[in-house]
Amino acid sequence: LRERYRALQEQSQEHGRLLGESMQLQQFLRDNTELGQWIHEQMVRATDESYRDPTNLDGKLKEHEAQEEACAAEQAHMARVLASAAAMVAASHYDAANLEQRAAALDAKWQALIAAVADKGRKLRDTRQMVAYGRGVGDMDEWCAQAEQTLRTTELGRDLIIAQNLLKRNQDLASDYAAQEPSVVALDDTAK
Repeated sequence: LRERYRALQEQSQEHGRLLGESMQLQQFLRDNTELGQWIHEQMVRATDESYRDPTNLDGKLKEHEAQEEACAAEQAHMARVLASAAAMVAASHYDAANLEQRAAALDAKWQALIAAVADKGRKLRDTRQMVAYGRGVGDMDEWCAQAEQTLRTTELGRDLIIAQNLLKRNQDLASDYAAQEPSVVALDDTAK
């Protein structure tokens, strides 16, 4: 009777241990599923090609920065979930192979998301830079057209007042030219 009692005690303890491991596994699986869904939603946003359309670029950049912040905030949760899987595997969990496989798959999805978010951020910033460059070139082209128009005038002045006005306009153009030089240098550097 005592042996039977001890055997029942041991079976009860073993059964309790297995139930505890099962609960840990179920918690991991729940977290794994939730994180997997969250990663999928974020991946859809991170891999869209909205950066190709330069309209509302500032709004797109703000949305992207919010996504970067969300990923940074979720990093700690991800680390806890992966650490719990590693701890269960290290404790010889009865489903260690499944835990390792699911944790590795989750980590791979996470790494792919982080790379996609970084890539989209880079593309959005590049697009913003290209748009700014295009505007700068357009503004400079317009300024050059106006300056060329001013220089095309063949009038040298029929009287003193007209000659003074033409000289003043030429001096203003020279000071405009000096003021525009940093913009030309910056546009040239950006083009390189």
